[in-house]
Amino acid sequence: MYLNNPFKLIFIFFCLSSPALSINSTLECSSTNDPHMINFKKVAFEFHHGGIFPLYESIYVKINAGFNPCSAYSQAFCNCLIEIELYTGEYVLVNNCYGIDSYIQTDMDNLDCYTLIDHNLLFSELAWQTVPAYHRSFKCATTPTNSLAIRTTLTSERNDVLILLYKSEDIIDQIKIYPSDNYAIDSMQDFDKSLCGSYDRIDVPKIETNKIEIDVAFKTKCKEVLVDKCVEEVVLPSQMVSLESRISKLVEDCALDASIGSESIGKFQIALFEQTVYEELTKNFKRSYCTSGTCLSEQAFLILRKFCYCKKMRPNSLCLIDQKCSGAFTLCI
Repeated sequence: MYLNNPFKLIFIFFCLSSPALSINSTLECSSTNDPHMINFKKVAFEFHHGGIFPLYESIYVKINAGFNPCSAYSQAFCNCLIEIELYTGEYVLVNNCYGIDSYIQTDMDNLDCYTLIDHNLLFSELAWQTVPAYHRSFKCATTPTNSLAIRTTLTSERNDVLILLYKSEDIIDQIKIYPSDNYAIDSMQDFDKSLCGSYDRIDVPKIETNKIEIDVAFKTKCKEVLVDKCVEEVVLPSQMVSLESRISKLVEDCALDASIGSESIGKFQIALFEQTVYEELTKNFKRSYCTSGTCLSEQAFLILRKFCYCKKMRPNSLCLIDQKCSGAFTLCI
């Protein structure tokens, strides 16, 4: 049966030659500025506290995050630091807590993040093999939306983790952590008392988001700011269910920010909105057999062109095609 269908043979070969990382892509923990957090059990909560707190902890890897006030008079807190420390003492540190952009520091000062990996390939071992191994225990790459992807390369690969950093010049807009297979299989999130696990400190409490009453007026205003006519008429009709869910979460986060009087309406969400649209387009309309570079299909480019023309702009070819995006990621210019 397969011998008579060469396309199935090609597909089988591609799957066999693209082994997945031993990192659990089904579990995700995130910290988005204010910060709004979602742990591995998909529980959303607010964490308005400054300082350095554990995000993730296993026998092999410990990850800390630092939060600072987003501005001098703000009640909101922003991600400003991420530290990944291994049981060997090796580490990676990104520290923006002093209001200036920080380069990536390691125990050996030799991590190169210039290799491009598409979002669809972040869990592909084949894609990560293209990233130079300058450090014995870490690799770093950049996504087409200028996010940093840092993964561990431990001898026991089933204990590796992947961290995504959505960075602006002086703050870290969002942190995402994907745990090791061993962490997931052993249900370590039940024993891990970090923010991504079963955090339960009474002296520095978290507040579950579903227990907060959000003002409808704030949600309406946030939707007006984030979801304009072009999003409604071009992007949302593309039937990307996960995109609709992520946009709803951005609108909710925006309303929560507004309810405590933090910053301008949608300030933190606008920075993430276009990256979110791009990620969902690559997920839903990716090129077949994509192994490197950007994986956007012609159908995805068609949606982006319509979206940009609707805004009376043009697609940002520097970011979307030339893969030379610098500064803030934008879909249209």
